[in-house]
Amino acid sequence: MLAENYRIIQQLGAKRPRRFGEIYLAESIHTSQKVILKVVNKLKCDSIAVERLRNESSFSFTSEGLPSTLDFSEDASIAYLVRESFDGETIDNYWNKLRRKEQLPFLILFLKKLDDLLSELNTQKIVHCDIKPGNILVSGSSNEIKISLIDFGLALKTDALEERKMLFPLGYAAPELVLNHLEIVDHRTDYFAVGVLIWRLFAGKMPLIHPNPSVF
Repeated sequence: MLAENYRIIQQLGAKRPRRFGEIYLAESIHTSQKVILKVVNKLKCDSIAVERLRNESSFSFTSEGLPSTLDFSEDASIAYLVRESFDGETIDNYWNKLRRKEQLPFLILFLKKLDDLLSELNTQKIVHCDIKPGNILVSGSSNEIKISLIDFGLALKTDALEERKMLFPLGYAAPELVLNHLEIVDHRTDYFAVGVLIWRLFAGKMPLIHPNPSVF
């Protein structure tokens, strides 16, 4: 079914084997629509990867800047998810191309637009839980930017919590994620990560960075 419906254009992300499966830019054979294709080989990846893919498939949106699920399928050996594709580049790459005098005006506009997306999630009682540069795409000129928030594999609904293994973005996670106290996760969890993101943009590195991950 996968090969019958989608043609892979290129692999995205690192070329080395990924713990949570592979990600591709693909094209629908029937409509020519560009899509994001995420594939998990159950024979090579653990059950967490499949659970994460299933979880992401359940978060589908109609608002601009938030992705919709176009297709999800699973059998004994493979699971794949097809999501809406957004133009743009990651926030850190976009930031690094700005001149110093452009950075603060851009940041103010960026935060207003990101707040619109996070407010929409809060209205739906959804917390993204994986705010980091690679999951925020920016497109357009500095005065007319568009913001897209992607990768909802760690997202959760605060009114329908389920137990899950501890997963969090190292360095960006609020204490409640690090300690796996999901019962107190709310919209402030994402804003904590936004604060760390702003620090990294200006400092060029993470706060309290340490080469030992457990110390970090």
